[in-house]
Amino acid sequence: MRVAWSAQHTYGKSLPILLSSMSGDVTLDVLGCGHETARWKRMARSLGVDGRITWHGWLPKDKAHAVVSRADVFIITSLRDLTSTVLLEALSAGKPVVCLDHCGFSDVVDETCGIKIPVGKPKDVIAGFTAALKTLEDAALRQRLSEGAMRKAAEYSWGSKRVALDRFYRLEWKKVLVCVYACSPLRGSEPGMGWNYLRLIASNVREVWAIVEQEKWENDIKTYLTTHPSEMKNVHFIFIRKPRCRWLRKIWPPSYYWFYRIWHWRAYKAARDLNKKVRFDCVHQLNMVGFREPGYMWKLPIPFVWGPIGGLGQTDWRLLGLLPFMGKVEFFFRNIINWCHSHFLIRPKLAARKAAETGALITATSENRREAKRLWGVDSVVLCEVGT
Repeated sequence: MRVAWSAQHTYGKSLPILLSSMSGDVTLDVLGCGHETARWKRMARSLGVDGRITWHGWLPKDKAHAVVSRADVFIITSLRDLTSTVLLEALSAGKPVVCLDHCGFSDVVDETCGIKIPVGKPKDVIAGFTAALKTLEDAALRQRLSEGAMRKAAEYSWGSKRVALDRFYRLEWKKVLVCVYACSPLRGSEPGMGWNYLRLIASNVREVWAIVEQEKWENDIKTYLTTHPSEMKNVHFIFIRKPRCRWLRKIWPPSYYWFYRIWHWRAYKAARDLNKKVRFDCVHQLNMVGFREPGYMWKLPIPFVWGPIGGLGQTDWRLLGLLPFMGKVEFFFRNIINWCHSHFLIRPKLAARKAAETGALITATSENRREAKRLWGVDSVVLCEVGT
């Protein structure tokens, strides 16, 4: 049986869970690379499974898809995520998925398309993945789950999300302002999410104004629209440059948020002036997806939509036992910082309440919906942040 796994090689992606679960005639294709690659290769050699693993490194998208298409099963071992793009890509390719029963994976994967492993002690998690791989040696079961995977992927198409937007985008909203920091038709992850959601919004309303970060995304957007002139005709792009201090970012990565907040303040001032002329029906704070920085668009005296947002959940403390020492340190402090931010940051709470009262708060997963209700006392609509 051929298994595929794809992610950045970082502590939280936790490939060692799969390495420890390999048995029988399972062969493994590993895509991606990162600071953990060398350690994982050493671990594979120590476990005696390195001869059954192909380490592909980073591949162009079409070649990566080809590798996944040859697999019988796709494995996700992430300890913390929203709804990974690779999950939906694997389902679209008809691959049964094995993953932990948490984060956005809980919302998407069910018995029709894969197997979810209960979160628990490290030995129980590894045993769960081992048992799942053994179960999937049944070719008839894999075929049934493959058919279910493609049906499941269709539920998360961008077209289906357009219908979902109708639940909270009012018919009378004709002029909408969207704050979409990361937006590119040529990339995946956050910028790809920004572009696809912007397309959906533009298909629902008459005119859209989109405020986008300039340095990273203006060239991508203009290049694409030059070759696709019929798209986004009703979208007016406003590019605002974010200040940067790259040497400081290398020394202290969280400094990113200082400059990101400055960008949001500049975007808000531009939006405030523009609103006096255009008189928008609604403003949508789209991305970045993380809840920590809601920007300032919620201060405008118009209906406010925020999301999809994520990041409110904690990594189960038991899973830290699956990590090396530095991984334990990273996720320990992430949980502590995340708890403090979710409980004590004021602007996310104010933005969430404004959204719930005037427009809509959109959460990326059921877990984040529960946390938003518990922490901020507001209801939200669950809408996955990625699509097919």
